[in-house]
Amino acid sequence: MPKSRRRKKRKNVMDAALSAGRLPTAKEALEEQRQLFRQKFGRDWRAGDPVFFDPDKDEPTQWSEGKLTAGILEAMRKAGTPPQIIYAYRKTGRLLVEGMTQAEPAVWKEWNDAIDEYFALERKARGEGV
Repeated sequence: MPKSRRRKKRKNVMDAALSAGRLPTAKEALEEQRQLFRQKFGRDWRAGDPVFFDPDKDEPTQWSEGKLTAGILEAMRKAGTPPQIIYAYRKTGRLLVEGMTQAEPAVWKEWNDAIDEYFALERKARGEGV
């Protein structure tokens, strides 16, 4: 096939959005997942199929918790998420953002304590004491 007729490799939505200095919208992310599902399994989603599926499985299978966490952490790194936020996510298993009103005060305390712990560990590593 002549060079001019080859299909260009499509950037994934996450990489395209990040290179444009933004995060993908939920609609863009879901559309990409739909396309990936179709490429992997040769069909559209059916009731009960996972949106975020394990690409290593031959049948539509939900990601394991470990793979899901690794994927989220990788996306956070690619997006340039501050390290204290990544630390708090790993410590609490939650991702909280300013303005999130549905989180209980105890959840916010756990989150803020993890952020404080990150900075205390950073100060200790630099020899500044706690």
